[in-house]
Amino acid sequence: KSRGLGGRAATQRIEGYTFDKGATLLSAEDSALERLLLDEVDPEEMIPLHRPIHLHDRGRIFAGDPERNARRRWAFRSGISVIGKVLARDLTVVRECRIGSVTRERGGWKVEEQRFDAVVLTPPAEQILELMPEAPQLRPLEQVRYRRSLSIMLGFERSFDSDWFALLDVKQDEPLTWLSAEHLKSPERAPAGCSAFVLQVSDAYARLRWEGEPQRIVDELLIDFKRLLGEDWPAPAVAQVHRWKFSQPETPVSFGALNPPGSTLVVAGDALLAPRLEAAYDTGIRAAEHLLT
Repeated sequence: KSRGLGGRAATQRIEGYTFDKGATLLSAEDSALERLLLDEVDPEEMIPLHRPIHLHDRGRIFAGDPERNARRRWAFRSGISVIGKVLARDLTVVRECRIGSVTRERGGWKVEEQRFDAVVLTPPAEQILELMPEAPQLRPLEQVRYRRSLSIMLGFERSFDSDWFALLDVKQDEPLTWLSAEHLKSPERAPAGCSAFVLQVSDAYARLRWEGEPQRIVDELLIDFKRLLGEDWPAPAVAQVHRWKFSQPETPVSFGALNPPGSTLVVAGDALLAPRLEAAYDTGIRAAEHLLT
């Protein structure tokens, strides 16, 4: 349906600034996805993140979990959307194509007007159920619930440096739950002397402001931003809001519950394991094994 590849592993470029507006990094030591990227991606593209993630609470910043911060983390020089591009190499991918129907046909499946031997579904659970509301195999997806989120992308004509690259609200009870300094992930994320940030919000705030005016959202989040980083910030040179209706699944279901042996309708994606890139990739591997065995 989209122009790009990778879903929430998405990168946006705005007037010389680069933002990872969904997933912000890969933290997947010794996972299948990490091993594939180390083999397939130009080494100059993968950037090890040595700065930690700190925590914030009511305007205070303090050190994060040392054990978690010791884990290997990766950013990507041109943005996290490189993951989708790598996975799509040598594949025929039709983009900007909206699917409205998937129906069973003798010996296979009919997708719109084309016939296929098998179908793998990876949209969010709610969209899969809308696509095939009568399929009994898919009923376990009814229990999956998603958080919503907003990503606020800000570019400033002011430099910023820190010993951390991101701040996390562990309690998830403030509007601003995540702040990532994009230019500290890669020096090419902002023009010289400038800085780039992605702010992400709680489910409660996202639902409250879902239909809200972007400028009001930016103004409100700038209050929390300045409470953490100081008041002496100019107005942002770049400000944009992206809405994620299906940000993170809160109640994933098991792969086996959705994919009985022999089924040629297969469900994959992060609703089956956990809301992480490597988990979504692992379900893709399981989907392939399911169809090939």
